[in-house]
Amino acid sequence: MSKKWFALLAVSLSLGACKKDDAPEGKQTSEANAANTTSNATTTAEATETSSTATDDKDPAQAKVVEKKPLERKKVDKAKAKKQSTTFRELLGKGRAQVKSGKYKEGVATFEKALEIDPNNARALSELGWAAFKGEDLERAETATRASIRNSRDSNISGASLYNLGRIHEKRGENDQAATAYERSLQVRPGNKIVTKRLADLKGQGAKVSEANKRCFFIEMSSKVPKPEETCHAFWDETEKAAAASAAGSTIECDSVDSTQKVGGVTVVSFTMRDTEMDMFEEYIAILNKDKWYAHRFNTYDALGVGYNGQQGYFDKIEAKELAGGGAMELVVPYQFNFYDGDYEENTVDTYAEKVTQVISIEGKPELMGLFYEQRRSTSGMWLDDEKEGAKQEEDVVHFDQRSTLSFEGGKVTVKAADGKKSANPEGTFELGKAPLHCYAASEIDMF
Repeated sequence: MSKKWFALLAVSLSLGACKKDDAPEGKQTSEANAANTTSNATTTAEATETSSTATDDKDPAQAKVVEKKPLERKKVDKAKAKKQSTTFRELLGKGRAQVKSGKYKEGVATFEKALEIDPNNARALSELGWAAFKGEDLERAETATRASIRNSRDSNISGASLYNLGRIHEKRGENDQAATAYERSLQVRPGNKIVTKRLADLKGQGAKVSEANKRCFFIEMSSKVPKPEETCHAFWDETEKAAAASAAGSTIECDSVDSTQKVGGVTVVSFTMRDTEMDMFEEYIAILNKDKWYAHRFNTYDALGVGYNGQQGYFDKIEAKELAGGGAMELVVPYQFNFYDGDYEENTVDTYAEKVTQVISIEGKPELMGLFYEQRRSTSGMWLDDEKEGAKQEEDVVHFDQRSTLSFEGGKVTVKAADGKKSANPEGTFELGKAPLHCYAASEIDMF
């Protein structure tokens, strides 16, 4: 990650509160084949190594929610798309060959050309990260690998990239961070023997795995409580000076205030900030009381790609309910995220959509008490081919369709599979505040 990004993260945190060598090259290749079991084994970085009460209806001005519709397929220049597809595949093939022959800098340059066509392609980012790692450019390797993790909704790719991230940390001697990355890799891609062994070796050396929920907190702001429409700028004004002092300026800017909802005696504002250097969006949720206010980084994703690529997240209507008991109210915050990508590698369109519910305690300082997926769905379709031009969306391949139902009683939440589908969360009954995930930032894809 860039020094500026680390500086901003350090500011947010302050406001809220034995090195191993690479194995010989021959062993690396055999390790790659074992560690990388993706849907297309020849196309990942590891192929060469690894990879309610309601809003105040009486006062509409107090409940402003921006209407956002899920991303839909867009008209494209199919001839241009097919040409880009061919070029993209050729560049990936060329880059892999360069890395395999030890020409790591050339491989990095080639993968960067591929990413000019599809900037958010998780597989290509993973390849780039691995090539940079092999070329010992660890900062570039980490930036690309983390971007791959952010953008991937394929457990094989994210699992491989998390493994690669672990290798980067291990190369630096950062064994705790490496062990954490390996642990997350196994959570999204269980049973991988190579990742399991590397994790066990590090734990044997005393490495400790960080809790995913460590990122789950609200920052208590010291400035005056802003007007809802000024929340984004107020947040940035408070963090800008320290970030600028340590990072020689900042590239983050306010993009929009997405929604304002008055519920449960507080005002809830969601806003988006954009890092222009890393071409990345950050979504925040802020809670404004009469005399204090707080902010939490909810989700992070990269800027829109080219042509017909895109992704977006948005909050739906928030409710206040007494879930934990004791007379206090908790916020029930619904959120949707949609991902839409023309896959140049297979001439397909990949779509991903998820719905989540987050519970937030607002008694005193806000506390994140649990995040639960209600639906996760991934599909793809061969829609660029002429014979498939008129195909209906129902004919697309469904990679997974996971759905859960939630029921709250006595300070606990019970999660069950719904509609005969696989559950989108671990099933069971959990005490609020002790759920497997406390916040979106601790989800199995965006671990870091």
